[in-house]
Amino acid sequence: MANVYVVGDTEPLKEILAVDEKIHLQDLLEANSQLLPGDQINPYPDDPCRWLLIGREMPVPNPSTGSDCWNLDFFFVDQNAVPTFVECKRHEEIKDTGSRRKLIGQLLEYAANGHYYWTADKMRECAERANKKDGLEVAFRELRTDEEDSVDAFFERVQENLRELQIRIVFFLDQAPMELRSVVDFLNKQMERSWVLLVEARRYGVRNGVDIVVPTLFGYTEQARLIKRTVTINTDKKPIQNIDDFIDHASHTQELNVEQVGAMRRLYDECAAHGWPIQWGRGRNPANFLVGLPTKPDKHVIAVSSNGLLSLQLGALGQVSHVKDLLMALFREVVELKIPPDKETRFPSYPAEVWADKVDKIVEVLKKVLSSDRAEGRAGNSQAMLK
Repeated sequence: MANVYVVGDTEPLKEILAVDEKIHLQDLLEANSQLLPGDQINPYPDDPCRWLLIGREMPVPNPSTGSDCWNLDFFFVDQNAVPTFVECKRHEEIKDTGSRRKLIGQLLEYAANGHYYWTADKMRECAERANKKDGLEVAFRELRTDEEDSVDAFFERVQENLRELQIRIVFFLDQAPMELRSVVDFLNKQMERSWVLLVEARRYGVRNGVDIVVPTLFGYTEQARLIKRTVTINTDKKPIQNIDDFIDHASHTQELNVEQVGAMRRLYDECAAHGWPIQWGRGRNPANFLVGLPTKPDKHVIAVSSNGLLSLQLGALGQVSHVKDLLMALFREVVELKIPPDKETRFPSYPAEVWADKVDKIVEVLKKVLSSDRAEGRAGNSQAMLK
């Protein structure tokens, strides 16, 4: 690492090692996510990595008990929905072999099992809490500039990337021992879809009221990039965007039987026959189609995934309260599916075994809900014309 100078001063700035991990690394990164150097991680001038915080101290359940027993320091995603796990450590804490092995093993375990820990709904819930100051929608629009993308579709892509191990693991330190750099280099040469990176955030004190921090990336090499690019190209799979491919995909899902797959097809056909707005998600594993409101097609009412889950999009209907309240009431009364109180602002999901024999009732509910939305839209237009 070269010396850092203030122009006009011949003395190099002295590096200050972290004393308190929470203050000097975790708080620093939360307030300045750009210290994960997006222009170095994705060194293309038109598309440097931008970050959305999913959670700090992200809870990790114990697979045996289901209760939260560990925490990941940070869970970020970039604009391309790539999950990025970050663990902060002071140099002093990982000087010995045992502590380094524990750190590496812990992060690899999180990466390997992330798709069991964190569903699209769970990650969205965490992101809403992490971005409650300005709101998730605002943070999302700053991350994604294409207005066609939806928050729901984005988190489905995050979940798909978790399952496909298209992820990043980042060690965020004040100083990195050479042994850890060697392990990072080795892992990148062996792992085809995942990146293991190391960021040194070296602090040089305060000058003129400004805290000087220099982030440096290790682990991104041309050799590793070519390995991962080759795999990405050879394994590229386009998202499913039509009902025939969707049903074919669902038919090969071991958990679903013929009747359940047939129910998914019949529900889609009913929605299409009524002319209700249908959009396809960007995922493939699972794929999903979403039914929107006639007056606001980007506001979805239900989503059906190729793994058999039917989800009520209550979290997306927060500003359309008349639709949300009616949808909840009718699903409880007509379809006879329970909506837990803590899910009334979320995305409650039901497996095919629960809803597949209720397609007629679900269509009946959708007719009433979407007709109500049309009526509300006509009334609003009439009021606007009178003004």
